[in-house]
Amino acid sequence: MYSKIKLALPKGRFLNNSLAILKKFGCKQINPGILHVKLMKECVEVYLLNAADIPKLVSSGKIECGISTDEWCLELEHTNGKEKEFNVLRKLNWISTELAFFSKPDFCWPPKNEVKIATSFPFIAHHILEKYNISKYEILFLNGSIEACVPNIAHIGLDCVETGQTLKAHGLQKIYVPFTKLGMSFIVNKSFDVLSHNHLIDPLVNVMNSIDKEFILS
Repeated sequence: MYSKIKLALPKGRFLNNSLAILKKFGCKQINPGILHVKLMKECVEVYLLNAADIPKLVSSGKIECGISTDEWCLELEHTNGKEKEFNVLRKLNWISTELAFFSKPDFCWPPKNEVKIATSFPFIAHHILEKYNISKYEILFLNGSIEACVPNIAHIGLDCVETGQTLKAHGLQKIYVPFTKLGMSFIVNKSFDVLSHNHLIDPLVNVMNSIDKEFILS
C-alpha cells in the first residue's frame, strides 16, 4: 500500500485547469516555475508535466495517477504493441477533439503511392497504415506545427483537430478521421489500489469534475 500518492497534472495549454484544481485544495498562489507541490497534508504529491509524458509515467508506475489527453493515451497503447499498464478511472469533459489525417483537398485516402506523413503520433500512424495494408510510407516525427509541413515537406499530416480553423488557414482538409470525440482522462496505474486510497482519490475526482470549461485555454 502507498503511504502517499503521486499525481501528474498537465501543464502547457491545460495549465489553467491544473491550477484551478490546486486552488480548490488551498494552493492560493503558485509561483511561476513551480512544478511540484503537495496537497492533503502532504499525502498527495503533484507534478505539473507535459501531457505527452503522463501516460508513460503512470504506466511505468513512477507516478500512481494523472490526467492526460486521450490521444497521448492512445499513442502509448499503440507503442510496440505493448499492453497498457494503466486504467481510465474517469473521463473528463475538458476538451473535445479528433485525431485526423489531413492534406490538400485533392488528396485521396487511402494513399495509392508512397507517402510521407508528418505527425507527433508515429505509433498510431503506423498502426493505421498497416491496417490499410499501406507498406510504402515514411513517418516524419515532429513536436507540433504539423500543418506547416503539409504538403511541401510531407504529403499528409496526422494530428488533433478541434475547430479546423488552422487547417482551413493552410488550405488543408481532413481526409480520414480514425478517432473522434477524444477528450481527457484521469488514469491510474494498474497495480495501484484505488479502494485503499479512496480518501485521497474521491476528493480529487470530485474537484476534477467541478472544473468547467471556463478554465480551458483558447
